[in-house]
Amino acid sequence: MQEKHGNELPISAAYFIINPYEVVYYAGGTANEFRHFAGSYAIQWKMINYAIDHNIDRYNFYGISGHFTDDAEDAGVVKFKKGFNAEVVEYVGDFIKPINKPMYKIYTTLKQIKDIKK
Repeated sequence: MQEKHGNELPISAAYFIINPYEVVYYAGGTANEFRHFAGSYAIQWKMINYAIDHNIDRYNFYGISGHFTDDAEDAGVVKFKKGFNAEVVEYVGDFIKPINKPMYKIYTTLKQIKDIKK
């Protein structure tokens, strides 16, 4: 492996958003070739300890669908996150609040026309 990859392997990577109140695991991935090294677990462990070391009370795994059946598209992701004894917290979600209703109507109409042409 060292001949092929050198002294470091591109096992996993992740993107976090950190503030004084929360560490958010925004996105991440693992090189399929190196999945057996479980790099994503190492990253999570490191960042959970970062939160503890910096007195940040909340570690947010972020981004699950809310469908908790075994056949859900993200069932593996939910299982991974729950493996860290995670608690699922459901938020309101997102919404759109048009400030300028006539311009928003033009925007949505043009968007529909564009989507039809696809």
